[in-house]
Amino acid sequence: MLCRMLLQHGALGDLVACLPSYTREAIDRGDLYTLINLRTTHAIVALATGSAADASAHLDECDRHLTREGFHVQHYLTLVARAQVSIHHRQPEAAYRSIAEAWPKLKRSMLLRVPLIRIHSHDTLGRAALAIAAADKARQPELRPVVARCIKALAAERDPWVAVLRDTLAGCASLIDGERENGVAHLRRALAAAKTHAMNMHAAALSGALGQLLADDEGATLIASAEAWSGSQGVSDLKKSVAFLVPRA
Repeated sequence: MLCRMLLQHGALGDLVACLPSYTREAIDRGDLYTLINLRTTHAIVALATGSAADASAHLDECDRHLTREGFHVQHYLTLVARAQVSIHHRQPEAAYRSIAEAWPKLKRSMLLRVPLIRIHSHDTLGRAALAIAAADKARQPELRPVVARCIKALAAERDPWVAVLRDTLAGCASLIDGERENGVAHLRRALAAAKTHAMNMHAAALSGALGQLLADDEGATLIASAEAWSGSQGVSDLKKSVAFLVPRA
């Protein structure tokens, strides 16, 4: 849970420092539950810090240990992390297909009754659909209802930090639909919520995206803020490394 909390807060430097030793300890204990939790976390950290090959390697190790019976938390963690890697590699179709195909298993397993799993499942599905729509206008009519359902599901959640994810999806959807003013307004709200809840990786991604959209003095300030965070956390290419968090046209 500590590592997941650090990831939520974008403490990538702390995670880079502690994940290797935690992973070795889990291997020594034969603790597969913790090991898969750590490796899927490490995969997202690797994406953000520019080590996409390492991210895939961590997930390949997870696949090697997954049971073929049932659908458990470890399957969910690996599924969502693999989808993030696919979005990062500009393969959103693979991400979307994997989550859509696994959705019946998620429902039957009752994991979607767990708020955190339900939240991140809808968020990842929505971002995958948006990334496809941004790249292929012909798919937009098909995917717009999917994104709308994900936004509605996130809006129904009680945890206030979910506003970051909800408004990011809504903002990106508006931008893809050509509604720039509405899109910028949603992304501003998402950024404010990210700062309020110390979701620093999301805040940096949103600051970078808004900065590019505004392309003025305020935009330059936002980009400088995002770059300052990325430099402090070992992120070499902010635009490439965290673009999977803010898929937009």
